[in-house]
Amino acid sequence: MILLAFSGLMIQAQDLDKIKDLITQSKFTEAKVAVDNFLSQPKNADAAEAWYYKGRIYNSLSSDKATPEADIYRLKNEAYEAFKKYQLLDPKDISLNWKVMALTWIYMRDSMILALRHSMQRILT
Repeated sequence: MILLAFSGLMIQAQDLDKIKDLITQSKFTEAKVAVDNFLSQPKNADAAEAWYYKGRIYNSLSSDKATPEADIYRLKNEAYEAFKKYQLLDPKDISLNWKVMALTWIYMRDSMILALRHSMQRILT
């Protein structure tokens, strides 16, 4: 029984290491697939570190010039929600409070910019 639990933890750690490596290599599209697959498993739903990685990945993808404008808002929103979930699961990380506040400001600013762009496009067309 203990061996089974230990092997489960080892597999989880390997998956998180793979995700971390993909982030380090700036392979955010692959990292997104990996973290989404990881978090889709019920046993991993409360893995705080995975939620932190999801926030980093989605935020990076939202800033990628190759990301379609229509996806930017959704990615920023999901990054923000992932960081909030991480903070909920790991309240000891006080430094993330500042990061979440900064991301909230960026998220709101970018949302307003996107809304203005869409309004201007409707007015001009």
